[in-house]
Amino acid sequence: MKRFVTAVWAVLLASGLTAWGQGDPDVVARIIDEGKNRNRVMEHLRYLTQVIGPRLTGSPNLQRACEWTAAKFKEFGLQNVQLEQWGEVPVGFARGPRQVARMVSPEVREFEFTTRAWSAGTTGLTRGRAVLAPKTMETLELLGPILKDAWILTGPRRRLSEEEREVQAKIDEALEEAGIAGRVVPSRNDLVRTGGSWRGLSYDNLPTGVTVYIRRSDSEAIIDQVAKGEDVILEFDIENHFLPGPVPVYNVIAEIPGTEMPDEVVIVSGHLDSWDGPGSQGTCDNGTGTMVALEAARILMASGAKPKRTIRFIMWTGEEQGLHGSREYVKMHADELDKISAVLVDDGGTNYSGGLQCIQSMV
Repeated sequence: MKRFVTAVWAVLLASGLTAWGQGDPDVVARIIDEGKNRNRVMEHLRYLTQVIGPRLTGSPNLQRACEWTAAKFKEFGLQNVQLEQWGEVPVGFARGPRQVARMVSPEVREFEFTTRAWSAGTTGLTRGRAVLAPKTMETLELLGPILKDAWILTGPRRRLSEEEREVQAKIDEALEEAGIAGRVVPSRNDLVRTGGSWRGLSYDNLPTGVTVYIRRSDSEAIIDQVAKGEDVILEFDIENHFLPGPVPVYNVIAEIPGTEMPDEVVIVSGHLDSWDGPGSQGTCDNGTGTMVALEAARILMASGAKPKRTIRFIMWTGEEQGLHGSREYVKMHADELDKISAVLVDDGGTNYSGGLQCIQSMV
């Protein structure tokens, strides 16, 4: 029901057909009837998130989602449907199905985990001893041979002084020379967030070190076992793939032309890209918003609405890495900005999806 309410509000606000009497009452009635009795928003959302899946910018999944969304706009009868390129990603990235993180000894414990996008994975299943990160070079030297193929458990990230950064750099270099399997970093709480960036990457200069992020409670379980003197064995299988670039990236655009003021535009939008951590489907952020926009377009066309202004539907991409798609759109369409009457963006992140809230003066 929440998705239905959001979709209908998007339709009414975009078309100027509001509950306080603007527009043709018969069209309003058809819009409400279509949205209430033949709503397809969940059909769209299931396909996007369960068939296509997470949609990292620069990944094959995102390109597939862009092409599928454009095809749906055409199917619904919208005009001027296009994939408008806004830029390139120097290196593509995709996760494979093998995503494993767990303790196997002295007890079995499956971890909630992630790795950053555009970061290295393991070369198959990699098992090794958990070792608490040394804080001094002296401690590192005492650990000696047990460092090879070990998983180094660090503490939560914190701001370091210049002196501490210098010491840490030496420790990190020595750990790499010792042949560790990788690093395990706890989150600040039991929420594990996926991030990442392509900045500074090229296919000839890819990261090689493996870093896995786990929830704090999983990290505390490891520390408890180590404190008891147990040999804690961890295993990870992180299937991450770098894809040769540059990879072109697009916003998806489609229109319902206006009947009286076609050069004036109302934008209805959301961002099609999502983070892609293990287990993610890209649903709340922002599959919900984009599929509401898609369903708003379908309902308007199915209801025979004839908006006075052009309604332009835009599925942004590159938003999670810095609002790239929308920023570039503004640059590319600078000469059209004075003709944009309103912009609706349904992007509540991973928070409660409560729909669009507007007052009469905003329409």
